[in-house]
Amino acid sequence: MSPVVVPTPTGVDRGLVIVLILAIGSGCARNADLELTLTLPQQPAGTPAMFAYVQFERPPVAFDSEWAGTTDVDGTRLGTAAAPAVVQLSVLTEDVAAPLRMKVRFCSSPRCESAGPTTPTLWYELEQPFHRGARTYWSRVIDAIPAPGHPCAPETIDRCAIRGCVTVFPPTDPVSFCRLDGTHFCDPPVGGMGPDAGRSVDGAMCGASDGGGRDGGPHDAAGGDR
Repeated sequence: MSPVVVPTPTGVDRGLVIVLILAIGSGCARNADLELTLTLPQQPAGTPAMFAYVQFERPPVAFDSEWAGTTDVDGTRLGTAAAPAVVQLSVLTEDVAAPLRMKVRFCSSPRCESAGPTTPTLWYELEQPFHRGARTYWSRVIDAIPAPGHPCAPETIDRCAIRGCVTVFPPTDPVSFCRLDGTHFCDPPVGGMGPDAGRSVDGAMCGASDGGGRDGGPHDAAGGDR
């Protein structure tokens, strides 16, 4: 189903907020909501305006196929180093098991009409970003426009890198949102472990998230999570 664009919320002065609905029903308790934030790279000096065009799909749709019609939202124009463009997206679904595939292309037009094999492209596969009845969060700071072409494989975002269902955060950025038993904080624990299982004595999270790239943080411009 095509996304629905809603007004930018108070306090966010750049980018769009997009609600992308992936086969959702009427029962709120059955739904899952991923709040996703992308901080875009700056516009290269002395070049025509460039846009970041973001699309979503689910497996088995291949990354190297054309994802025509998966989004009705124009790309976001790149900003400057002092005022980077920030895109915020809400993705809703009832299918919490399948990964979420995301393609970000950098083009000279908002809809990437002239995109081809040399269009700079990023691929992401979020392993398990959805949890039934829960709102989760993931953000990414894209520091630079990638080299022409697309990657050989997507960057996989580990399920434990998806923030959610933890109400008290340590003073330093957590590296994992999974318990010691391997379950995500949004899922029931194994063996009746308490809700704080997986925290060390000083409050830091135990475990490790995907180390590739640079995720956003709680103090980023759009309020994303590091």
